[in-house]
Amino acid sequence: MKSDNEIERDILSKILGKNDANIDKILDYIGIKIDQYDRLSDVSNDPSFFLGKIDALQDIRAFIFKHTR
Repeated sequence: MKSDNEIERDILSKILGKNDANIDKILDYIGIKIDQYDRLSDVSNDPSFFLGKIDALQDIRAFIFKHTR
């Protein structure tokens, strides 16, 4: 399994390549992570931690849409 840093580097290289298939995969990954963090925020003692992650992912998704679509 890849580390978080390796995943981030892969994502960045895919965004910079602007390959539509890869961008769709990135957006799918972001959507999955948002869903996971949303579920975790429901059961967490500190939901704001996960809600902050969701906000950051939504910002990233908006950035991708702005620069690739």
